Amino acid sequence: MNVELVAQSVTVVVGMGAFVLGLVGIGRSLQLQRLLVRKQQEGLDAAAVKADPQVRAVMRRLRMPLLWATLLAACSVAAPLLARRVLA
Repeated sequence: MNVELVAQSVTVVVGMGAFVLGLVGIGRSLQLQRLLVRKQQEGLDAAAVKADPQVRAVMRRLRMPLLWATLLAACSVAAPLLARRVLA
């Protein structure tokens, strides 16, 4: 198999993974924003909002897709070089 084709394929697959996880992160960020607005309308102060278990759970769910998206984006930059070295 052609080395350039493999390198480009790996880059596209990893880049698409980063893009999809970024979209998941954006969706969860919007969910967090709606929750924070609702808590603010309920009249909770910043300390109470931060300690709220529902807010903490949404923030925890937000963290991992964004970390993975960042990692995959960095890997998509390094993927062509690594694929060429492995297949060469």
